[in-house]
Amino acid sequence: MKYLKVVLILLVVSGTAFAFGMYSTIKKNAVFDGIVTLGRSVKATVSGSSSGTQDIVLLDFADRSLLDTNRLPFNQKEVRVKIENGRQQQMVAVVKASDTTAIVVSEKGLLFTLTPGACETPDCMKPAGRLVRADGTALDDIYDMLVVPGATGNDYYVSFGQENRAQNTKAFYLSRIQIADTPDPQSTLGVEDVVFESTSFSLENGHADVSGGGALAYDANANRIIMTIGDFGLNGYANRFIGDVPPAQDPENDLGKIHAIDLATGTSEVISIGHRNPQGLTITRKGEIVSTEHGPKGGDEVNIVVAGKNYGWPQTSFGTMYEQYTFPDKPLDASVPHGGYQPPLTAFVPSIGISALLEVQGLHKAWDGDLLIGSLKAQSLYRIRRWDAGHYMEPIHFGDRIRDLEIVDGILLIASDAGKVYMLKPLDDVDMLRTGIGLVNNKNALSECGQCHNLSGARSTEFAPHLVNVFSRPIASLTDFNNYSDGLKGRAEELWTEDNLRAFLADPQSFAPDSGMPTPRLSASDTEEIIALLPLLR
Repeated sequence: MKYLKVVLILLVVSGTAFAFGMYSTIKKNAVFDGIVTLGRSVKATVSGSSSGTQDIVLLDFADRSLLDTNRLPFNQKEVRVKIENGRQQQMVAVVKASDTTAIVVSEKGLLFTLTPGACETPDCMKPAGRLVRADGTALDDIYDMLVVPGATGNDYYVSFGQENRAQNTKAFYLSRIQIADTPDPQSTLGVEDVVFESTSFSLENGHADVSGGGALAYDANANRIIMTIGDFGLNGYANRFIGDVPPAQDPENDLGKIHAIDLATGTSEVISIGHRNPQGLTITRKGEIVSTEHGPKGGDEVNIVVAGKNYGWPQTSFGTMYEQYTFPDKPLDASVPHGGYQPPLTAFVPSIGISALLEVQGLHKAWDGDLLIGSLKAQSLYRIRRWDAGHYMEPIHFGDRIRDLEIVDGILLIASDAGKVYMLKPLDDVDMLRTGIGLVNNKNALSECGQCHNLSGARSTEFAPHLVNVFSRPIASLTDFNNYSDGLKGRAEELWTEDNLRAFLADPQSFAPDSGMPTPRLSASDTEEIIALLPLLR
């Protein structure tokens, strides 16, 4: 019995120590703090609202680096949101609230205001309340948010999924919410003002909650909301559906369609059918409705949405079935492209995990008028320049799963799955790119490393491991690079500290015999510049 008491005491002590260590790690990490000091990072702790409890919201601000593209360099800042007693908050949507402010919503319904043009500390992002369901629980299963400007202020709309557990069904909802000009961070905002409720579907055979679509756009010319609804995986491939016709092709079912809601009358109509999971939506200056849509294994689409058209899902796709190399096409006319269904503007094979979409306006003349697309799997932006005869596309690796895009005050805002809101401000001062904090892909000492190493993304090349997060990383530790020398493998228990990096750059062969790294022949100032810039590659 006395041994049992000793064991219990040890368990309590070790559990307390572990909890304190985890808390300390969340509050302050010495290695991370050392890195972000070089990158001019600031942290703040603020209170946010929750249903019945109070969350402690941790905001981490950083002005870290620049992002390079073919035609336009950007200064990159970021704010990360994390809840002290839980995991990081995936950012679901970011919308323009005014000429200088944005509203950001997280996966658990936390609302924030953001002033990107004045963002030098975490104070530029402030809690603004929380969305809750009718029973007071936090609103999750959120798809998108939309702002509609009015004569007396903004109306906000949110799309989300709602289960009826008593009937074992689920439906798609669009609700109107009111956000004050100066929101109370402790407020809870209900979603009872329902504008649209879809036909419900049974959960008996399961569903894909990530395939709900839910993208929103405001058509100011017709005073209507354009809204996408996915098929929730009820297509006969991912999950079985009830009946003989898949929901996306069934005119009596709201799923797998793009809808328009007349705000004056409250009535809705179907614009197009045959959609799988359209997660991006924009209306161009010319009045075109453009959507992005997830394919299966390959076949992500960018569609020009034309009223009355059928886009084919699940009867055809440019992708294939998972774990197969074919797709069971059911064409209307096998002799024409896309089986006689409306073809996309372009498609991605393999899939990029296509997500948000906007037409660039008010950012910079180099990009204005282009389509900008985000991606989840590829963690990249894609800029499409269109003309009558075709288009070209610029992929821009970003290094985070991109969930939403917006432009406020001449700054591109990117909401990510990593709980971050990135702020990209175009730079016209090219001379700034040659300074010590300049872009690593431009004219500084670190740019020479880019001839072999990947500096902008966490993917190793055939010749060298990538350098993202190399600072304080274990030596020879990347799993996507298989050509480490025995000399580097022999130091695998060590970290890439300043001293180790400096020694390696000075003489790679002395540091790790047989290393494939050539002697870079750097000046002392070049070495110190590289050491200062490496922590920013994260």
